[in-house]
Amino acid sequence: MKGASIAVPERRSIRHRRQHRLHRHAFQRRLDQGYRVFAFEPEARNLRFFENVIRRRGLENRITIVPMARRGGNGIRRLWVNPGTHADHRILTDAFQPPDPSPVQHVPMTSIDDFVTHHPEASPVAFIKVDVQGFEEAVCRGMERTLRSHPDAVIAVEYFPEGLASLGFQPEAMLDFFNQRGYMAHRLSRCSGLTRIDPRELHEKLPAPGYMDLVYSRRALS
Repeated sequence: MKGASIAVPERRSIRHRRQHRLHRHAFQRRLDQGYRVFAFEPEARNLRFFENVIRRRGLENRITIVPMARRGGNGIRRLWVNPGTHADHRILTDAFQPPDPSPVQHVPMTSIDDFVTHHPEASPVAFIKVDVQGFEEAVCRGMERTLRSHPDAVIAVEYFPEGLASLGFQPEAMLDFFNQRGYMAHRLSRCSGLTRIDPRELHEKLPAPGYMDLVYSRRALS
């Protein structure tokens, strides 16, 4: 499982874990502008790694690591720890049961709505990043109140149809979640930056590597 983050002005940001270089640069700009980041990381080894990085760089007052996973509600869930890579751990569902033997961790989970409600320092929310290896729809369902309360918040989410389907979700449901709420879709790429796209394009098969970084906003960003 990758992670989840919220950015809030001081400002605040909530972010879901591992990012490639393009996303790291985007977050660095927000930190430079005075945002605070709440980064959710449920996996024990990754959690220790990120805590050490933040400590070495003196960012404790800018980035808060939350040792939890995000979902539509609260509770404890089983997290499959991919032995081949730190960036592809996944929440176990009825549809997704990896081959045995597989290392599994029991991780606490909460919704973004509940986290924001119980942590007033995480408001107002300016940016939410979700990258959770196929569990994106469940995370989005758990932030409906937050989006209503923060209509100017921008949401970055990885669209990974194969990952969504492997966990038992309908890939189109995540797209519909934002379309039905009046959000505009943008593609984020290293070559062309941020480009607005027609959501209907996303219903076609994605070219390799099979996923796309999307940014949703109620106004055009490009």
